Amino acid sequence: MHRLFWILVFSVLSGPAVADQTSGDQARGLAKLDNRSVVQARTKPEYFVKRTLNAFFSYAVQDVVTQDILDQRHRAEVLRRRAHFRSAYFRFDLNGDHLVSAAEIKQQEPALKPQDRAELIWLRYAFDADKDGNLSQSELMMAVDAQLGQLETTRAPGSQLMQFDLNDDGAVTAEEIIAVVDLLRDEADGNSKKNNKDTRKSPALTAAQKERERRMAEYEARFEAKRVALAEAGLPEICAYPPKSEEAGLHWLSTLRGGAVSTISISGLHQATTVVKLHVEAGEQPLYLIAGAQTSVIWQFTGAVERIERLITHSGNAVSGLDSTQVHFARSGVCVPGPSDLGQAVAQRTFRSTLEVAFDRQRFDGKTAEWMGSRTFPSHERIINKDQLDTVDKPIRRNGKAFEMVDGALRELENNVAARRQVQYQFDLDYPYGVARIDPETLVLQGKAQRYSVLPLQAGLLQLLDQGVLRGHAVDTLVITRPVEMLPSGFKTNGANSRGYRFYADPQVTLDIEAGNLSDYNYENLETGRCVDGVPCEMLPSLD
Repeated sequence: MHRLFWILVFSVLSGPAVADQTSGDQARGLAKLDNRSVVQARTKPEYFVKRTLNAFFSYAVQDVVTQDILDQRHRAEVLRRRAHFRSAYFRFDLNGDHLVSAAEIKQQEPALKPQDRAELIWLRYAFDADKDGNLSQSELMMAVDAQLGQLETTRAPGSQLMQFDLNDDGAVTAEEIIAVVDLLRDEADGNSKKNNKDTRKSPALTAAQKERERRMAEYEARFEAKRVALAEAGLPEICAYPPKSEEAGLHWLSTLRGGAVSTISISGLHQATTVVKLHVEAGEQPLYLIAGAQTSVIWQFTGAVERIERLITHSGNAVSGLDSTQVHFARSGVCVPGPSDLGQAVAQRTFRSTLEVAFDRQRFDGKTAEWMGSRTFPSHERIINKDQLDTVDKPIRRNGKAFEMVDGALRELENNVAARRQVQYQFDLDYPYGVARIDPETLVLQGKAQRYSVLPLQAGLLQLLDQGVLRGHAVDTLVITRPVEMLPSGFKTNGANSRGYRFYADPQVTLDIEAGNLSDYNYENLETGRCVDGVPCEMLPSLD
């Protein structure tokens, strides 16, 4: 369907294209048509209608096309193309350090296909700004932005359909498309319409109206079946969404975790809490948002927060940046689903049907992702802060030792440096937006906010490495050097790290770790390699 539409994208010519035979409002509506559309509608009306309607229904929402619908599709296409170009250019990064080094280029260039080799040479020629022979992350992102530049400035795909808005109400229907073609065909036959012409008498338009009525009847029957089924299950009463104003836009977001680690826990110190940052864009339309995460997440709002009419989340999440009157806590699952719920076809249909019934068939926009970092809302554009996304180089392993690449040569790393760099690399990869400092006084939540003494996940490992509580014994081995009551939490419960970590302990160190913190790790004696008495020890993979 999408491919058929691109055949319909016409070159726009200036000036009116319709003769003076058509009168009044019809003439003003037809004057918006470009010359090529007029010629095709007059000479091959049946073919033109079929092709245009194919394009129309590929974009239509509830049998209507508006500029807002087309703009949303355009933004989605820009995001899809951005992901495509980013993946295409970063594939030349062999070791995953977000840098295509001169050594990597030299290593892979002879084996590349001709078109891939040409692309790599083009990237170096056009975007190696400092001419050092390497392509840094920022230079590769410049190449991505350059490719997207033309797409972002062109008209939204499908915008040509808006020329069929005969009554200037901002919405195009199939009936209007057929009415326009009928008017042009009659003109071509020399049978111009009179001022009192009722376009509803057109046979083609009458058929279209009958088809629309049939489809609406089917939709009404399906909706009534959904309403009855949900009422029998009690879902509308279970979810009990607060009322939404008629002008407010309806949206939902669903994610597994945030892209930043929080300094505040909302679910106990033995669970990791992450943060999703949402910057509300300026605008007049109020926003009604349902946002749910499968793990403990703080939804942090900035920008035009007064636009948020209501935020619906569940008790396992918290909110920062909004007033408590703007926040409502509903049940998780069907009412506020997570990604795994929406990944199941039945659960997704049930959630969408629940929204459809609860909000009386109002349109809604939804996004789901494995993780969400920092993005604008409601356009869902990612906010990429390059100073946060810069990463350290991953240590290079050879024969049990760790190295870094310096001036095209390998230089061995000291054990503690190698271990810290490995942890930092993994942290940047899993949580590119770093540590988010949260003020507990600003939180709206149902649980209890607690400040971490030791941050969760790799952020806590880095904290203890800097304090000397941990030291690197090898690139994948951390040693506990002195008594400690708390180690970083979240490695088995958070989606980015479903595995535990292995620690070694100096023989002189007595471990007195809180019970809730034990299951995240293995503890082994540094000298004997045996499990430390009193704590669990299972065979788990090493740090990488």
